Amino acid sequence: MTIGWADKTDESLARAYSSAAAGHYEATKKGDDKAAIREYELLAGAYRELRHRGPQALDVLVPLFTDANQGVRMWAAAHGLMFAPEAAERVLSELAAGRGIVALNAQMTLKEWRRGRLRFP
Repeated sequence: MTIGWADKTDESLARAYSSAAAGHYEATKKGDDKAAIREYELLAGAYRELRHRGPQALDVLVPLFTDANQGVRMWAAAHGLMFAPEAAERVLSELAAGRGIVALNAQMTLKEWRRGRLRFP
């Protein structure tokens, strides 16, 4: 699926990112690999466009650190390690203390980050 991200506002990219992150979390919980991949591609595309626009554009993801959906918090904090590391690490540490797939993802993300091996395309 190809989306023209360049014509979107930063805020609409953040909404698309949030929706895709929530969709990815739901699809992952259900074991729907195709839907999870589709949602990942959408959130990754929105993230790449924001990153391309520069540090100020990425700031629209910071409010997602406190989103009610833990899947959204996980993705936003994981990407946030690149531009708001202290706040993002706090969010990931809180998520890592829980249970389930999000806790495991947060634990592994923090582990890779601390080892200097975390990279996003």
